[in-house]
Formats: sequence, C-alpha cells, structure tokens
Amino acid sequence: MIRFNQQTIKCGHLHSSLHPTDGELQRTETYFWGLQGTSEIRSYPGSYDVETVAWIHDATFIDRTKLVQYIRDLRNLRGSHGILEETMSDGIKWETFNFATFLGFEATALPGQENTPQPVPDEAGCVMGIPNVWVIQGRLRWRILRSDP
Repeated sequence: MIRFNQQTIKCGHLHSSLHPTDGELQRTETYFWGLQGTSEIRSYPGSYDVETVAWIHDATFIDRTKLVQYIRDLRNLRGSHGILEETMSDGIKWETFNFATFLGFEATALPGQENTPQPVPDEAGCVMGIPNVWVIQGRLRWRILRSDP
C-alpha cells in the first residue's frame, strides 16, 4: 500500500527503487590578497528520486471512465509535498519519506500495445481478484529531499 499525504493511492505496487543523485561539488579559483589557490565547496546529496512500478486499480473502476478520471486526479497531485509511506502487503511498514514531492504517474505500455499505454479490463480478476475492473500499469514518481546531512 502506498500513502501520500495520508491519502491511499489506489494501486498495487510491484517494487520501488531509489535513484540517488551525486553530491554537489563547486570548485572555484580564489584570489585573496597575497594568496592564490583553488577552493572547493562540497555537500551531501540534496535529494533523490523514488520510482514505484505499480498497477493502478480499485474495485470502483468498473468502467474505463472511472479509471481515467482517477489518473487525472493523480496528475492534479503533481508538485504537492508531503509524507510518502510504503507498506508491504502483510502490513509491515517498509519505508517512510518525510519530505516527498509527487512528480507524477507515467503509464507504461503492456505487450501488444505498440508503445501506447492504455487501460485494460481485468476480465479474469488477476490483479485484484475481482473480475471486470479496469487497470493500468505505470510508474509513480517522487522526489525526496534529505532531512539530514
């Protein structure tokens, strides 16, 4: 389960990955009276990305329109800040990120969709165990700001 700003994202997440950025390094030539040399300013990485591969689904997505509207609602969350929590299916809290910015949802094409991602009906109920709901696979993305050096 994924929660962002105390709101559950209607999805089943397959896996998440962290993408750290390199630390900042600024090098400059300095000229002080009577001195000459090079100085460096180093910092810890300021942020990193979290990407979650997920199926967007819910028992209420009984037609394509309801799923498409939910994806639009997710897009409206872009740029919002808050707490991101990931919990495993057995209820164990996996990770909490206190300073997260939602970057968006990017749908990914399934085999046979010719690189054009589309929602599909889960007629057999493979994703949720409930037949005839609509699902789409994609990536949920966040930028995490470090809270400690």
